[in-house]
Amino acid sequence: MLKFFCISAVTHAYLTPSPRRRSRAVVAATDSEQWESFTAYHVGEWFGAKTVYDASAAVVDEDSVAITCLRREDDEVTHVLKVPAAALAASGCDRCADTIEWRDIPAGSYKQGALGRFTVNGRGAAVGPSLLRSGGVSFEVALADGERRCTLTASFAPESDKTLALRRCVLSRERTDAFPDDDAAFHSAVEAYGWSDNGGLTVDAPGGISFCVAERIEEGTPARVRLRWNALAADAVLTAFPGPPVLASFDASS
Repeated sequence: MLKFFCISAVTHAYLTPSPRRRSRAVVAATDSEQWESFTAYHVGEWFGAKTVYDASAAVVDEDSVAITCLRREDDEVTHVLKVPAAALAASGCDRCADTIEWRDIPAGSYKQGALGRFTVNGRGAAVGPSLLRSGGVSFEVALADGERRCTLTASFAPESDKTLALRRCVLSRERTDAFPDDDAAFHSAVEAYGWSDNGGLTVDAPGGISFCVAERIEEGTPARVRLRWNALAADAVLTAFPGPPVLASFDASS
């Protein structure tokens, strides 16, 4: 069966970021600390295999792939997204990176003190929130552990003048050397995570991964996006109305 890569899952990386009204929790790390963590844990070439969930937590796609390239040269990091230029088969050698025709999407460049959409806290990173051309919002959290990385992208669409509703979540399992199809660490048995409060859509996935995402971003109600991966954790809070969604807090210090 052929699948097209869902490009909207990554468009948040190069569309307009929301204006930053950051809380004290977001800016707790200094520019040099964020840069050190960014270059130590997140810079690299990440081969990602994606699982797409709809707003009811049903899996709607498990065949999409992409490569996130964060390359450092001297004091600058360039960001390029590589997506398949055409449909690809879901299995076999068609999933090998050297057999796929890739299309490059420039996504920015970064320096110390100028990380753009990124907010970095140790092994965790938040990207966005970013405004989409559709009027919706996309937001990503990432956790890195050596040669592996796990990212969660939540996409919201307008439901009313003052409400954005969750439309889908994209979970990406990533490695620095190849797509993680045969990586046993990413495919261990599902274990239920004991969230203290549901607070939205919850999913327990193979590989020690769980996430909980607010089903709506509403005026006066903080919207939480939380990712757990074995011993690592990332917790973000978004707020909106009046004005576009902004990152109010981000913590990945555990």
